[in-house]
Amino acid sequence: MAVTRYLHSTGVTISTTEIGLTNGTSTIASNTDDGAYQVTLDLGALVAGDVFQFAYYEKAHDSDTAVRQILANLSGVIPGAELTFPPITLGNGWDFSLDKISGTDRSIGWSVWRWT
Repeated sequence: MAVTRYLHSTGVTISTTEIGLTNGTSTIASNTDDGAYQVTLDLGALVAGDVFQFAYYEKAHDSDTAVRQILANLSGVIPGAELTFPPITLGNGWDFSLDKISGTDRSIGWSVWRWT
């Protein structure tokens, strides 16, 4: 099984508009590359009062509509500044996303790793 850094960004400002990580824009993508994906978020910019939501979208079948699944609400200062999530198997039409719930807009970097 090979692992590769599939996507990464040194930082995109996250506000109250949900941002899709596969393209770094407010358009949620429908990526169909099969694999197990692991995300690391750089949360060093978060301070007390900030709340961000990390989620993913996936389809049960190719012809379905992608459903949003919340993975975590990230709030305040995160010890260690980076948070790595367990791998998720995806492939029918997926994306990861970040959205600000409250607090100040922040620049958040990420890496998405893929096992195939």
